[in-house]
Amino acid sequence: MTPKLLIFLTISFLFCHVDGFPVKVTNLSPTSSKDDLWSIFMSTGDINSIAMNKDVAIIDYMDSEAAGKAVRRLNHVEFDGRTLTVANA
Repeated sequence: MTPKLLIFLTISFLFCHVDGFPVKVTNLSPTSSKDDLWSIFMSTGDINSIAMNKDVAIIDYMDSEAAGKAVRRLNHVEFDGRTLTVANA
């Protein structure tokens, strides 16, 4: 894990109220927005919040089933011209 990613994740968890089941999304396009992520990731379950910074996002799901479904269904999916990596955070 790079120092920049570690700092981002730390800040995200401090300032984004994570009270559910977070997944980490990497390799986002610079043009991707929170609304773009919300539209694709809400297909796997209810989302509490999304925090993003450049090519990394933390998506906090309301339940573990939805988080697991996101990892299974959306890992290695092409989105906005890039292949996403989705993993439990």
